[in-house]
Amino acid sequence: WVGIPKSLSFGVDLNGFEHYLAPVFGEASSPAHEAAGEAAGLEYGLMTLVLAGVAAGIFFAYRFYVQRPEIAARLAGRFPVLARLLENKYYVDELYHAAVVRPYGRLCDFLGEFDRRVVDGVVNGAGAFLEVGAQILKLFQTGHVRNYALALFLGAVALLWYLL
Repeated sequence: WVGIPKSLSFGVDLNGFEHYLAPVFGEASSPAHEAAGEAAGLEYGLMTLVLAGVAAGIFFAYRFYVQRPEIAARLAGRFPVLARLLENKYYVDELYHAAVVRPYGRLCDFLGEFDRRVVDGVVNGAGAFLEVGAQILKLFQTGHVRNYALALFLGAVALLWYLL
């Protein structure tokens, strides 16, 4: 749906997404359409070149690994550095692990420790503070009306004493 050349769709324009976005880009897309219409031969040539490369890869893989596997072993013996590089997939996994996975793991460890010490400490400290406050308030909340009346009376006496 995105960027399908007309040469692959028998001249039918299947680029609905491109037409949907045309008002956003305005006139910027029209020169590209004109150039794309003129370059159909180049487009076919490049597609043919890519398909030829794919076919050659399939042919050599079948020849080296199915028909005559000794060729691959002989080439690996003749070019050990290249064989080791290809066998280890150009060391992309090792590089990714060193550049992305290991630093990300260290960041996760740091943030986990920060969470345990700082965030949990603040939350647990707030809980402990409220627990102590509740224990102190519990001393004054007895449920007996006469105790509340006594506290009210003592508060009024203290206020009058202060004012006088």
